[in-house]
Amino acid sequence: MKKRKVSSLILFVLFFFVVICGVSVAQAEEDDGFTAMWRIGASGLFRQGNDDMSLVNDNGGVELVNAKDVNLGIAPGLDATVGGRYRMFGVEVRYLGLHEWSSSHDTSSANGAWVWYQNPIGNLGVNLLDIEYDSKLHNVEVNLRWWPFERLSILAGFRYLMLNEDLTIEQNIGPGFILTHEIETDNTLLGAQGGIEGVILRFKNVFFEGDAVNLGGSTKVGYFNNHMKTDIAITPTTWAADESDDEGTFVCEGVLDIGYTITKNIVVQVRYQVLWIQNVLLAPEQVRESNPGFGMASMETENVFYHGPWVGLSISF
Repeated sequence: MKKRKVSSLILFVLFFFVVICGVSVAQAEEDDGFTAMWRIGASGLFRQGNDDMSLVNDNGGVELVNAKDVNLGIAPGLDATVGGRYRMFGVEVRYLGLHEWSSSHDTSSANGAWVWYQNPIGNLGVNLLDIEYDSKLHNVEVNLRWWPFERLSILAGFRYLMLNEDLTIEQNIGPGFILTHEIETDNTLLGAQGGIEGVILRFKNVFFEGDAVNLGGSTKVGYFNNHMKTDIAITPTTWAADESDDEGTFVCEGVLDIGYTITKNIVVQVRYQVLWIQNVLLAPEQVRESNPGFGMASMETENVFYHGPWVGLSISF
């Protein structure tokens, strides 16, 4: 008896799925026109804090600068998508750029200062320390979309992502002599991704005839090759080190979306998005395991997490 009930339920679900697909196809066939779509808005993402680790210590090993002293806050940026749809299929190109992550910290020491490499580099006397940390993220995607249902689309495509960081530690040991440590990391990710986007709930005629409030979201997951590089230079000395490698990595992105449909062609959207990137080089992480005095640069990878709001417009015509 239970087996019959299970079989009947499976048949009902399959029948329901086929009927909905048929309706969706019929609607798509009735609309033979091409629809251009634009989505543009301002994004602000927070980046997770740095690990708790010493970057600079004095002669006695007392910490002067910790990586958490230069934690990054929120960065504004542009998040824009342009695409088109014909019947049940479409294509889109998206750009996400955030390049204003910056943090600085300064301190002083009368008991020397040593940048905490494997073999620390510094001096025994008075130091004025100035630390600056910058991070930039640029992302380009090309996705194909399929709408099996009017409120649901499935996507597959490619993503190209760059995450570049620069940590600069200046030691003013005077008079007129500055020792500058520059630690740069570059991550270049290229790979394929898939995802889904849809409207979960829709409330029509909320404020006036023809408007609507939409609640939905999206998720994307992809696998990428990350070409990574660490570059360390200490001026005015000749000490330097660099290293590069390739590593497989996953990127996951999720969005919760509230949209207000003003007209059929204009939607105001407020989103909260999260972005997780696996196995990337972050500049502060490379200090402890590098040894630039002997030409050795670290390749320590970390996972990094971003989250923040997005506000913008979606326009179709």
